[in-house]
Parts: sequence; structure tokens; C-alpha cells
Amino acid sequence: MFFSCYDIVMLTIPSPLVHSKDEHNIAILLSKAATQYVAALQEKLVQTFGDAIWLQQPPALHVTVMEIICDAEYRDKTRAEHFAQWYQKYNRIVHEVLSTCPPFDIMFDQLIVSQGAIIIKASDTSALNAIRVRLLERISLPEGTKQPPGITHCTLARYTRPINLDDATRLTGDTKVKLIEHVDHFSLIKDLGPPDFNGMPLDNYSLAI
Repeated sequence: MFFSCYDIVMLTIPSPLVHSKDEHNIAILLSKAATQYVAALQEKLVQTFGDAIWLQQPPALHVTVMEIICDAEYRDKTRAEHFAQWYQKYNRIVHEVLSTCPPFDIMFDQLIVSQGAIIIKASDTSALNAIRVRLLERISLPEGTKQPPGITHCTLARYTRPINLDDATRLTGDTKVKLIEHVDHFSLIKDLGPPDFNGMPLDNYSLAI
């Protein structure tokens, strides 16, 4: 029996609402105005998908600059030990690098439905990528931490169960996004994921004034 490409159904991938301890990120936490804008988009997503999705909660809405300690099993140290070593060696350097980077605007202009998440994305990611390059010239991530993403995005929702990806894309196809977020500092954040969605910074890095 032969199957054409039209017989293949792509499904979304569920993400459990499970706490992953001791993850750390350098991130941009959304402003109050941006959070309110995102909340309206999330409300539309719930109206469309119901309990097939779970939402990233307001305190933890963010743009990842780079992961420091990710959701992985590190070979030689615990996540907490890796972070303590990174913080001692590199946190001052991050302050130094970012204090010379000018503030910038992010314009989110796309809603993207992928297999793993529903996100808003900026078409132009050059400003943030340039900063990522400057940081990685001066610091090293622990072995086992993946390199920073090449996009500028904020995750709005993830899936509780598999649903048809083509259908999900079609149902959100007319959703317009236009959100400009001014960025003048980054934050060092722990445990941004469920169930706590902790958005309390451990440290803040001011950009150049």
C-alpha cells in the first residue's frame, strides 16, 4: 500500500505542566503594556483551542536571550552547581557587556503555530542576535546547555494533547500581531516554566543609557 504526502497528518506535541528545577535564563520580561496585549491574544487562543492548550502565565512572559542552565541532565555537576560556577565566573562580565549595548525595540509582527508551541515572533531579530554574539564572545555556557535561539519570540501557549497542526494553523491564520516592546534591560531568571511561572529576577542588567 502506498501513501501520498496528503495522507500524513502532523500533530502538535504536548508539554506537561511539570516543574523543571534550577533552570536559569537571561531573558527579557514583558512590560505591563505588552503583557496586557499578549493576554488578549491568549484569550483568543483559549476561545479557539479550549483545554487543548495551557498558557504561559503573565509573570513569566518573556523573550529568551539565552539559556544558562537548561532542562537537561548535566554529567559532572548538578544544575545548581553549574549555575553557581557560571554566576561566579561570568555574571560580572554580563553586566559589563550589556552596559555597552544600546536599548532597542522589538516589533512582534507574527503569530506562529508550531508543533511545540504557539508564539509571537519578530521578523527582525538582528538587534538581539548581535547582543547574543557579543555575550558569547566573553562568556561560556556550561557544556550541555544549547546555544541561544536565532529568533526573537515570546511563547504564549503550549499543548496539553496532540491536535492537528494544519487545523491549528488555519484557525489562527487571520490573527494579526503588532506589538512594539522597548527593551532597556535584561534579567536573570530562574524557573520560568510551570507550575510556578516565576518571573522574579535574580539580577537585572541595564543596557547603555
